Amino acid sequence: MKRFILLFGWLVGASLSFAQTFPTESLLNNGDRSKLINIVLLGDGYTAAQQDQFKTDAQNITNYLFSVTPFKEYKNYFNVDIVKVPSNQSGAKHPATATDVNEPVIPASNPDNYFGSTFDYANIHRLLVSTKYAAISSVLASNFPDYDQVLIIVNSTEYGGSGGAYATTSINASAFEIAVHELGHSFSALSDEYWAGDVYAREAANMTQQTNPSLVKWKNWYGINSVGIFQHGTSGNQALWYRPHQNCKMRFLGVNFCSVCREAIVEQIHNLASSITSFSPANSATLTANSNLTFALSTLKPVPNTLEITWTLNGNSLITNSDTYLLNTSTLASGNNTLVAKVIDKTTLSKSDTHPTTHQYLVSWNIQYTPCPDAIVMASPTDNLTAGSTTKKASKTVKATNKISGNATNVIYRAGQAITLEPGFTAENTTVFTAEVKVNPCN
Repeated sequence: MKRFILLFGWLVGASLSFAQTFPTESLLNNGDRSKLINIVLLGDGYTAAQQDQFKTDAQNITNYLFSVTPFKEYKNYFNVDIVKVPSNQSGAKHPATATDVNEPVIPASNPDNYFGSTFDYANIHRLLVSTKYAAISSVLASNFPDYDQVLIIVNSTEYGGSGGAYATTSINASAFEIAVHELGHSFSALSDEYWAGDVYAREAANMTQQTNPSLVKWKNWYGINSVGIFQHGTSGNQALWYRPHQNCKMRFLGVNFCSVCREAIVEQIHNLASSITSFSPANSATLTANSNLTFALSTLKPVPNTLEITWTLNGNSLITNSDTYLLNTSTLASGNNTLVAKVIDKTTLSKSDTHPTTHQYLVSWNIQYTPCPDAIVMASPTDNLTAGSTTKKASKTVKATNKISGNATNVIYRAGQAITLEPGFTAENTTVFTAEVKVNPCN
């Protein structure tokens, strides 16, 4: 599922008026964009001469992101690309108007950057937001419309970032941690586990007003890996809201995501990408089993691999944990058969009650099978063959008195013991006829 440009729809008309293409480059390529999760990195406040620096900053953040659990384990599910958008001037805007600090913390500035990235957003100094939404939408629509997640890297060493529709980070010394924290917001809708303010209080995967351990949304983690129900504060609105952990990346930089946040990220990964990327043969029509058939899946494997693959035929278990299955016709029932491959991620990073049903991936094939008889009698005129390709199989004998004529270009009689062509059988010289006696003639 791709997150096509749907936000800021009222700006689309304006954005298309200055649509422009820019150079793109892959930092991580795991395959087909339509099957994987696509992260797009945009730079703001990097001039044309600073695009190499942007690429280096983007690569370093990408490398760090996929060193952090659970992104590390699911790296195979992602592509990462950059779009090189030059700004006329370097840096981030800083109006020096924030009311949460004694401004100016850093000198006021107003560089001509492409996406309007500015500190002091909503009067919060470190809230760094790219404000030119029409420009962002246009660049994405023209250069990478099938994105799933955007991270904007702003060329400023001042501490700052934001979540929201587009995650944003500066290149401060803590940029790696800022970027991953903000992606927690944007990618998985996680809340801060510090108190960010009354306006940000909401029910989320890692924030709740529920205090009953048996009802809280992270009940399956309660008491495991230091997960509990911890009050945000002792007075005011803070006293009404609770977090699952005391030491999570959504609260402090430099620590791991807590188990609850890891689960939310894993579930979002599965929301966006199926563990099965392709399969063969095609299942759009009923298959005819004239011989043994090989079925195969292409899967996205976490590292370590936690996928469980189960093959069933007509509801009966066959094998597990194999990407391929060789179907022997001897296992088929006469008539219609159904082969199913089921893939589910058995990761211990998720204890979600809905995971086993919501995130199981199925492929099924309908297979028609007519058993091979012991003996076949081909008699004229009923069994005369005048066109096309035909194979007749018998486990023991084939007896023929029929005629093969016209455009019958590839007729095969195959048996396990004997083929008898009796008086009356003919194969005209315009046809191609083969008689085969072989072991396992029905395969």
